[in-house]
Amino acid sequence: MSRKIDNRFFVRTLCQSSVLNGKNRILLEDHNLKVPSFGGLLSVSSGVGVSVKPVNTMEDLHMDKASVKVYGSSKDLKDKCAIEVKQEGHKLSVNASNKDGDQHAHDFKCVIEVPLVHNVNIVGTGSAPIKCQDMVESNYCHVTSEEGEVTIKGVKTANLIVQSQSGDVFCNGSIQGSISIATGEGNVINDKRFLGPSLDITTDSGDIRVASCYSDQSKFSTNTGNLFLRNLHNESYVAVYEKGNVTMQGVDGSTNVFVKEGDADIQVSKVGHESRIHVEEGDITVKLTDTFPVKVCVTANEIILDTKFSQYGSIDDKKYDDGYKHYAGTIHPEKFSPTLQVIAENGRVIVESQDWASSLGFKLPGGIDLPYDLNIKHANLSEY
Repeated sequence: MSRKIDNRFFVRTLCQSSVLNGKNRILLEDHNLKVPSFGGLLSVSSGVGVSVKPVNTMEDLHMDKASVKVYGSSKDLKDKCAIEVKQEGHKLSVNASNKDGDQHAHDFKCVIEVPLVHNVNIVGTGSAPIKCQDMVESNYCHVTSEEGEVTIKGVKTANLIVQSQSGDVFCNGSIQGSISIATGEGNVINDKRFLGPSLDITTDSGDIRVASCYSDQSKFSTNTGNLFLRNLHNESYVAVYEKGNVTMQGVDGSTNVFVKEGDADIQVSKVGHESRIHVEEGDITVKLTDTFPVKVCVTANEIILDTKFSQYGSIDDKKYDDGYKHYAGTIHPEKFSPTLQVIAENGRVIVESQDWASSLGFKLPGGIDLPYDLNIKHANLSEY
């Protein structure tokens, strides 16, 4: 089963990372190399913790230097880690293995610095954690992990691909590019924003938590995880193929939401194009502003409207061939209105109005607090 996101999970993660990030690390090996300034490739295969970052440009004005350093928690561990560093043409290969298997995966850290425009390919085995940060203007950055957590921070690349069997994926800062993230049991957590032409995040049973997405097209899908999505812009697709809940806040653009079994709680700030919310087994709560024109069409066994939406339209209680109740309401009917279709096959739909600021997650005096599950501060992600 997936490790659901809670405070205990973050405490456990902090304890696992304390050796890697501590100030009392001991340098066990140090390799310095000359590499291409542009068009280089870093290829890493490691059974110990790996951190990849760019060389300080103030120290390397020609951007043609690289370094590979191995740190450990004790000098006694020097013989437990085997490392091979090889530079062949444009390719820098680093192979690091733990002679005791996965026993000391968190007792070592391999820190690799290369010019910031290098392409990166990292493969981590066992529970070895991987971190890649601040690489920019490269053609690709590929990261693969088995059980270890993956941290991507401030990366700007044409193509970012992250894959993990059961490790959690943390995306810190602004991440830009054509992005694909796939995990099995791992959670995917973003604390700031995604940018670029496309974003595709999928899990088997892990949760997905996104603070902000400005990608032109985005897709979030899971089999049995829960989705917590804030500030979705442009075109988005959201799917739960088996069972899980969907919470969305600040939808601005068009969206297509499908839930096989579970509840959907969706706050919409602006509908830019035709959109659809469809739940087979579960309830839907839709919160909308009346600032922008939109036509709302609801089909469900039970429909509950607040006072405002009772004025914008009415519920048709007639028994049609489909056996459902229907509601149609229009905000600013004098203007062109995109349509939001809401369908609950076996459940109820609640339609509520809200002010514009609340739809974007702001708090007004006497207003509504951000829901706990969506408040990124509770995750303390800035510490990682």
